[in-house]
Amino acid sequence: MSPAMLGLVIPVSDHHGVKAMYAAPRGARHTDESSYVGNDIDGCEVALHRADHGGGR
Repeated sequence: MSPAMLGLVIPVSDHHGVKAMYAAPRGARHTDESSYVGNDIDGCEVALHRADHGGGR
């Protein structure tokens, strides 16, 4: 089986409100910064990126 990179970046406007949706037990949060929240959910990176913090739409 070939290795695969799995990731999803979700631009959000309500950074704090959405964080609760991606909290445990869904996955392990490894990064919690003002512009980025990273979660590992069964080997897939699910990242929340503040849309008003450069680059998000």
